[in-house]
Amino acid sequence: MTATGILARGGDLDHRLSARAYIEAHRRRRHSNRVLHGHPSPLLWRNRDLSVPAIMAARAKALRDTPTRLNLYVATPYCLPTNPDRCGFCLFPSEVYRGRPQLDRYLGYLEREGEIYRPFLAGTPLTSVYFGGGTSNLYRADQYARLLQLVRSLFPDLGGDTEVTLEGIPQLFTLEKLDAMKAAGCTRVSIGVQQLDDEMIAMSGRKQKAAQVFQTIAWCHDLGLAVSADLIFGWPRQTVARMLRDLEAVTKAGVDHLTHYELNIGGRTDFTLNRSHELPSVEQTLDMYRTARDFLAEKGYRHATTYDWERSGSRAPQLLYEEEWRRRFAAGPEGMVTSSQTWGWGFAGICHFFGGRHDRGWTYMNHTRVGD
Repeated sequence: MTATGILARGGDLDHRLSARAYIEAHRRRRHSNRVLHGHPSPLLWRNRDLSVPAIMAARAKALRDTPTRLNLYVATPYCLPTNPDRCGFCLFPSEVYRGRPQLDRYLGYLEREGEIYRPFLAGTPLTSVYFGGGTSNLYRADQYARLLQLVRSLFPDLGGDTEVTLEGIPQLFTLEKLDAMKAAGCTRVSIGVQQLDDEMIAMSGRKQKAAQVFQTIAWCHDLGLAVSADLIFGWPRQTVARMLRDLEAVTKAGVDHLTHYELNIGGRTDFTLNRSHELPSVEQTLDMYRTARDFLAEKGYRHATTYDWERSGSRAPQLLYEEEWRRRFAAGPEGMVTSSQTWGWGFAGICHFFGGRHDRGWTYMNHTRVGD
């Protein structure tokens, strides 16, 4: 949407819809394949080779005009095999995990890529670090020290107030792994719960159990790690009652942050092809959203974004990495404007670098095949 609004259907150039009118016209459309990495949508990106050194040279020039904050996203490409494939609904790039040799080899790839970027980024202070995927808790306990050391080899000042988050799935967290993550430098764990109900989660082919979710949360509390959890609403066969049961259980466990978001379907996923008839209607999904909103507010959670909730009074870091994505510009000392940039390191990582007065900046995606 631009500042001048959205053209009304029918081509009437004199009639433009307000933002609210546009929302009302589209809110009954099912949420489908609307994952965005900022603006413009990846649907509008051009598929072409880029000269990263040229971009980095232009970035260095732009930094003279606008001070920046740098955030780091480190990707892991692998996911456990599921039936249906990709948990039935996932639209993000990934490859199937077969065993530890893949991870050892991939860490070597990260190291090589880090050396390529060293002349451009080494020593830059980091605002936040996020280990995503794929499934970042596939690594064995002894590999987390190496993973964080790769980061420190480029950014030796990592530590102190830098938020370092690692996400993963419930059944792969162990006390040994969490202890190793903390020792290596992680400060927050993000659990991709999605569903707690056994029947609901079984549709995705995942093997997790609710007990694994709550055990992970308890371990994080014992270790002093901040913890956040993701839950999805609008799931096939889901009801408001089932949704509230999950929310009640997770909030009672004391997570610092909760992302409660609508199921996003699209492409040739199992949920799109075979379970569309089992999805709640759009009106039912809207009712789920409103009901969850009221429930979470009553439980003492603050509405941070459309789908993000923070526990009031929590001393834990409050999702700095995600906040940096949402607020790309901020007022600095003496009215100076600073911008937030992201380096996506590894498989399918997305780099987002703002330009200066004469360059609009650059957003690009890394290769989506490990072999490339």
